[in-house]
Amino acid sequence: MLGPFALRLPFWMAERFDLALLLSHQPELTNSQARRWLEVYALSGPETVFARGLLARKRNLWLFRCHQRRFCGDFVVVDMSAPVEARTAWVLELKLGAPLRFGVGGVQLKFAPDVVDELSTTGVLGASPVSETVMGGGLAIQAWLGAC
Repeated sequence: MLGPFALRLPFWMAERFDLALLLSHQPELTNSQARRWLEVYALSGPETVFARGLLARKRNLWLFRCHQRRFCGDFVVVDMSAPVEARTAWVLELKLGAPLRFGVGGVQLKFAPDVVDELSTTGVLGASPVSETVMGGGLAIQAWLGAC
């Protein structure tokens, strides 16, 4: 089982960031599958800081961790305050200290359209989802998302 392109990180993870606990609550996963998922959805220190900060501050934004072996970015953020057909997804690639860049591609974002399509099929996004890729430092991205 390869796992989905993205795994939603719930708001409670702002207080206690525990990916193993999150995966243990996925009833469809066996223990061995959960261990494999833990590897492919694991976060680095700066990524954890980014995720916790966003989850604590912006309740209208849902945060999804991207599968790190599927080349679809680090995170996807969806503004849930809009109606489903009008929601926007931002596929994020964090680069320590880098300035913001929009509409970027590259190897790490090669399959960004696939993660957006997956979120569309699950009902998080509408049938014709709007998305944009964003690359930059975690603090710069958090500040920009704070204006959303």
